[in-house]
Amino acid sequence: MDLKINRNHIQSLLKQHGLGKLDSLKMIKSGLSNPAFYVNDDLVLRISSEPTGKSFEKEKFLFGLVKKKTGLPVPQVVAIDHCKGVIPHTYFLLRRIPGRILSDCAGEYSEKQKKESMRQIGSALGRLHTIKFKHFGNFQGSSLVAEDSWKSMIMKRYSENFSLVKARKLMDRRLLAQVSKFVAANVYLLDLKVTPSLVHSDYSQSNILFEKGKLTGIIDFEWSYSGHSECDLRNFDSKFDKLLDYRPFLLEGYNSIIRRPKEYSKFESFYGIIQNLRMLVWVDLTKPALNPAKYIKMTQKYLSEANF
Repeated sequence: MDLKINRNHIQSLLKQHGLGKLDSLKMIKSGLSNPAFYVNDDLVLRISSEPTGKSFEKEKFLFGLVKKKTGLPVPQVVAIDHCKGVIPHTYFLLRRIPGRILSDCAGEYSEKQKKESMRQIGSALGRLHTIKFKHFGNFQGSSLVAEDSWKSMIMKRYSENFSLVKARKLMDRRLLAQVSKFVAANVYLLDLKVTPSLVHSDYSQSNILFEKGKLTGIIDFEWSYSGHSECDLRNFDSKFDKLLDYRPFLLEGYNSIIRRPKEYSKFESFYGIIQNLRMLVWVDLTKPALNPAKYIKMTQKYLSEANF
């Protein structure tokens, strides 16, 4: 993305919102779809990488919903501006949450702190999943655009990403054939009767903040939707690779809020493989500098465990 902003732009933005003088500006470099900056250490400025900036309106709605329904710590919105008058981009201005992302601080924790951190992460995810909706679907701003069914929603995503992976040759043909066979054999899993929940969709060590062993924030609801809660519990190896040995404690925390179904391992593989296709496409189209190998390896692991 070609950023067309400078310190004068940021100073004008602060002035517009009565936020004083610009003292410091630091770009946030870890794992973001949209460019972002720390401003004066107490604000976060996110710049939309899409023309409309609709995902910011969606996140604003979901931050408010999560805070109201669960009390979990999420960013406080200062402003969203689409007019591009102060800076030449749509922007999202937020109060900075105290703490650091888990991937940056987990290595400093004792065994006891790591276990307790994962329990908190699991419990918080369970609380997110207590937010229910009448329909499966995607959010556009504060509106939920309903899908005909969960099965149609997921299979539409799968078909689109499968076609792109195949066309762009992002996966070996034999492995892709195994994926197709696996999905066809397990598509019955989507004929389920559950109440749709809020799915974060990127609940990971990069989007959870901690300070002194306490969970202080959950961020980045850009990919969230109304779906099956099990979608947030797949691809653990990728999402929490700094704490792989502590998965049981995350599940302990989660199960203290919501009991998982007996078939959870089947859902993990099924949703994990479908998500890996999506991530291969996302990396190829938007983050070519990233190595997609981990998504291939996770797919191979799921297929091997399922004897495919």
